[in-house]
Amino acid sequence: MEKMILMTEEQADRVKGKYGSYSALEPIQVVEGFALPVDIIDNVVFASVKELLESCPQVEVTLIEPPEIIE
Repeated sequence: MEKMILMTEEQADRVKGKYGSYSALEPIQVVEGFALPVDIIDNVVFASVKELLESCPQVEVTLIEPPEIIE
């Protein structure tokens, strides 16, 4: 488990996309919803969504493991 910013699908859709020429946010699906790393909150590139990100809980999330392929 890893501590991340936890969002609903609607919130994830609102922050998803390009920011400037070289940065983008792409929330990942986790067991509890959608998530982004906590450390992006302080990145000035994402200042336009900082308030939304700060309003979301920062919790331990469970990453979705890809299924094991048995050959």
